[in-house]
Amino acid sequence: MQDELVQAEQHLRVIREAVTKSKAIGNFAGISAVYAGVAAIAGAVVQRLWVLPSPGSRHDFAFAVDWLVVVLAAVGFDYWHVLSRAEPERSLAVRLFRHSARAAWPSLLFGITLTIAFLREGRSDLVYPYWMLCYGSAVSAAALGGAKELAWLGRAFLACGAGLLLAQTFGPPQLVRAQLGLAAMIPTFGLLNIGYGILAGRRAGW
Repeated sequence: MQDELVQAEQHLRVIREAVTKSKAIGNFAGISAVYAGVAAIAGAVVQRLWVLPSPGSRHDFAFAVDWLVVVLAAVGFDYWHVLSRAEPERSLAVRLFRHSARAAWPSLLFGITLTIAFLREGRSDLVYPYWMLCYGSAVSAAALGGAKELAWLGRAFLACGAGLLLAQTFGPPQLVRAQLGLAAMIPTFGLLNIGYGILAGRRAGW
């Protein structure tokens, strides 16, 4: 009986360590979130200084290229960070990456189609709150069964996206002309991701 209790305790310890490790090495945790936040801030600066002053015929193309580079840089760094891990952590991280991708792709696909529609209508300045809502939905779906910090990140993006959408819809036209959505990219996709990354990284043992 005593041996069975000892074995049960050992099994529980192994399970607890596996759960803790899965949260610590899950995709978009720690350094990946910080890098994504920095990339988003850089993309917003490029938009403000170079894309917005560009001629109308090239504006939409420059807009799309700028943010596409930001997304590819963030996702590419996260995937490289997963692959750079030593076995057996790499196999676990890859499975978590695939699980999160399967959970998040519907929201991300919706965001892509919305972006194409806004670009087609020449109103790319209005797309930012929809990005926040889609990103918040994707993060919330990926966070199911994961770290609670990631769930709170998703809720924060949903709240920010809803608030920005209401401000653009019912606020004075000056808010849209002042590029409120672009300005909101820095505290949301930038600072929120960086803050989450630092918190997740410290919990993982930075």
